[in-house]
Amino acid sequence: MRKLLLTFTVITLTIVIALRILKEEIDGIKIPHHAAGFTKKIQYKTLVRNSMGGNIISLKELIEFDCGGASGCYTHGEVLVKIIDRIGEEKIIKIIPYMNIKEKSYFKFLLMADLEYGEFEDSRKSRTIETRFAQLNEALLDTKIQHIN
Repeated sequence: MRKLLLTFTVITLTIVIALRILKEEIDGIKIPHHAAGFTKKIQYKTLVRNSMGGNIISLKELIEFDCGGASGCYTHGEVLVKIIDRIGEEKIIKIIPYMNIKEKSYFKFLLMADLEYGEFEDSRKSRTIETRFAQLNEALLDTKIQHIN
């Protein structure tokens, strides 16, 4: 009986921990379905959490995260827009010099996809990158590249 109770307790705790890890939201930001799979979802959530804390390496990795194409890129762009809204475009601009032209273009594509097609709680917010994130847009147009030390 004791062994059965211990086994039941271990299984229950494992399920509770797994469900907590797979939670679909971090601080009000919904985790997209393209981050499917236990390991990939944990990695994505860690990058989101660290990015919101201002970690530029995590933010760069999050921007480069494989969105899986199509609707996955729209929802990935939505996550990035929400992070920019939360931490401010000034912090995001700090990583732009460390991105190559292809990465900058991809980042801009993700932002534009969400701004054009995404759903917003505040419909008065601008739906173009040029007006919503003017400074970030200018930084993305810059062709200078640096390297993270």
